[in-house]
Amino acid sequence: MFSRPCSLILPVLFAGLLFTSCKSDKSFDFEPIAPEKGIFEARGVLTPLDGGITALDFAYISGEKDALGQDIVASTSTDYVTHSPYKTIIGRLGQSDRDLFSIAIQSREQFDSGSMIWGWSEQEIEQLFLPGDTLLIGFGPGEAIVGVAHAGFDLTAGPAYTSPSENKEGINVDGPGFVIIEQVEPYSATANDITRDGLRTHVRYQCRLNGVAGLPDFWAAGTAVLFFEY
Repeated sequence: MFSRPCSLILPVLFAGLLFTSCKSDKSFDFEPIAPEKGIFEARGVLTPLDGGITALDFAYISGEKDALGQDIVASTSTDYVTHSPYKTIIGRLGQSDRDLFSIAIQSREQFDSGSMIWGWSEQEIEQLFLPGDTLLIGFGPGEAIVGVAHAGFDLTAGPAYTSPSENKEGINVDGPGFVIIEQVEPYSATANDITRDGLRTHVRYQCRLNGVAGLPDFWAAGTAVLFFEY
């Protein structure tokens, strides 16, 4: 689970943002974009591994409302504690105090907490999100953790998260858990006179989630478009 006592939580990208053009010096195949409401999302199917209930599907889209009637917001947070000595960047959908969907990715290099620079550089982010890369589920360098909440879980109980030991080859009939980086785009948005720069990142994922609140483990598979801020 993600406890973030030292996280830098950066809620961004509410409905009604004024989108601005991105820097022109990024080495990407895609031009900067000015997308409309609803461009960040997570979709998927949760299949219970005990066979006791039917599969659950979900679609969380920024600018729309969740099952509790709250607006879904895309944001980025950074964790320097949970998976030390690797810092973690987390692309999120939900509210400032509650995640509906998240993918957390550990840095490829260890950081020195004694001389730590808070935040991520543009170069670090671009090197971490390379189209075509497959990230395994785990707490190690360049690995990922997935979290999914569902109205069928009781949303106040929080998301179900992946466990690295349960996502190794051979444990799941569908293979190991992973996150595939499919496409990245430079992204920038301005709201309340603050501009956020980063990547709009398209991923595909499959993974085993630990059950919450007495529910069984689930096999999750789907796609997501998340924001990862420099």
